Amino acid sequence: MSLPAINRNVIRQAGFTLIELLVVLVIIGIIISTTVLSISHSDIAVEMEVEMRRIHTLIDLAREEAILQGQELALTVERDRYLFESFDDNKWQPLSNDKIFRERKLQLGMELALVVDNVKLILTKKADDDEQGKKQPARIYLLSSGEMSPFELILRSADESVQFRIKAGDDGQIEMIRPQYQG
Repeated sequence: MSLPAINRNVIRQAGFTLIELLVVLVIIGIIISTTVLSISHSDIAVEMEVEMRRIHTLIDLAREEAILQGQELALTVERDRYLFESFDDNKWQPLSNDKIFRERKLQLGMELALVVDNVKLILTKKADDDEQGKKQPARIYLLSSGEMSPFELILRSADESVQFRIKAGDDGQIEMIRPQYQG
């Protein structure tokens, strides 16, 4: 009669318990979510770097264009977009027909901040302007004389964990500052 008792122990030890299966599933879930979060964080950083390089290049190009054409230009910055304008007929007008200097909207999860002459400007979205009336836009002036507003333009993720910066001083030198990761 002791032989059947041995068979029962062998049968019980052959499978996994429900708790063991749940622990394995939880571990797999944690590994997958950590991988997805790290990939998405690096994806937004790559997209932000591409956008910041674009802005940097466009500012350089617009500054040269202002000097060569003898035209006053400005980069108008909102929280979710930016565009270039020219000063014609005593007012600032968007360069809407220009393929290079057209209005550009930021991807979801990105926003801009602007500091001009050491003053942080409050940027709005286009929808905010419509609700609150027309406000004076935040501009970086690129003058035909070669002068430019000293500024710091910040492109940051919505959670502010990644920040790229473009900084221009009184000397007119523009530099892009690599990202600062927070958190």
